[in-house]
Amino acid sequence: MVHRLVAESIVKHFDHKAILTDIALSCKTGEIVGLLGRNGSGKTSLLNIIYGTLDCEHKYLAIDCVKVNRPYAQRNTLNYLPQHRFIPSYLTVRKAISLFLNPVEAVDFFEDEIIQSLVGKRIKELAFGDLRYLEIKLILSSTSKFSLLDEPFQGLAPIVVEKVQRLIRAASEHRGIILVDHNYTSVLELSTKLYILQKSCLYPINDRNALNDYDYLI
Repeated sequence: MVHRLVAESIVKHFDHKAILTDIALSCKTGEIVGLLGRNGSGKTSLLNIIYGTLDCEHKYLAIDCVKVNRPYAQRNTLNYLPQHRFIPSYLTVRKAISLFLNPVEAVDFFEDEIIQSLVGKRIKELAFGDLRYLEIKLILSSTSKFSLLDEPFQGLAPIVVEKVQRLIRAASEHRGIILVDHNYTSVLELSTKLYILQKSCLYPINDRNALNDYDYLI
């Protein structure tokens, strides 16, 4: 079954300055939607509005044609990888996995070599790159219909970036993914659909050469 997420008519101001103006995008299971834009353009704000944790002046969010205001509150519907750490530092890695995943979701989780090297540690003992990988793996191993990924490649070694790219592609076979990252080469490589956020407006990119028209690529 194909599921569809629609976000339309999104308007957001900070201190009377327009950050998002009449934004509209969609994502369905099987798609990786890449969201490009310079620092401060409003990408993270848009993800938080879609997730339901940031208020705005106007929005319309629907999943499978049913309007929702707080998608995060609906189980197995939408999850979110923020830029900041979200796992409590006092937990052990094994306990964190048991809290975030049910036994069915965790079946293959411990077969990952990187995860195997971390299970005996506490979250506070992990290097940033190891913690980031664990967080990404948890998000993508759940049964959510959609995942929002904000800067998943931040702080990762090149070999781990390649591994995460494979995880994202595999996860997209049964969910929709909206991806934001300053590593635009990975976004371009992974995305099946592209948007660019510029001057508070969101533009679909049908031809990647058109990014030059927005002065995004040199």
